[in-house]
Amino acid sequence: MEMQTLEKLLVNSRLWNFFHARFNLSRVFTMIAGDPGPVVLELGCGAGFTTGEILKRFPNVRVLAIDYDVKQVEAVRQRLVPFGKRVSVQQGDATALAVPMASVDTVFEFNAFHHIREWGKALDEVQRVLKPGGTFYAMDTSRHFTMMPVIRALSEGFFTKEEFIQRLGTSGLRVRQATGDGLVFYLAAENVQSPR
Repeated sequence: MEMQTLEKLLVNSRLWNFFHARFNLSRVFTMIAGDPGPVVLELGCGAGFTTGEILKRFPNVRVLAIDYDVKQVEAVRQRLVPFGKRVSVQQGDATALAVPMASVDTVFEFNAFHHIREWGKALDEVQRVLKPGGTFYAMDTSRHFTMMPVIRALSEGFFTKEEFIQRLGTSGLRVRQATGDGLVFYLAAENVQSPR
């Protein structure tokens, strides 16, 4: 699902990015012990702000940033030019990634899966592209947050933290750490299955 104009204005704003860095990214980054590995995939890169933060925080990684929205992808490519060959930005669908099996060390998802109607299929794709032992870091909003009418109109995937964790297990990902409340949650999960 492409973001609607109002939501795109919000996620591209400096105010949102300031809030996102202070409250959301920092909580996910505290779950990372050491280096995330040389090959990182970010699903739903949006405005590219989170991609830039990953590249700054981990200077030895290469990031493949994927977003469904073609206009966002073009803007992100321009925004991330200073990082050169360390980043590649592509248009793509999280439920059918054009990424080879077991080729990625770490996958990040920041507030994107609630835009995906078939979010369980996207989790299967996360497992497929992760190397065995690779890690998936996620930050997203739960169904309780999306019960607000304005937020509900901007969402397609509806899940609670518990439903998300259960579906991770079905996909072959084991949760190492999960925090957050009933509205917003943060987690780290390890790929415990061989590629299918």
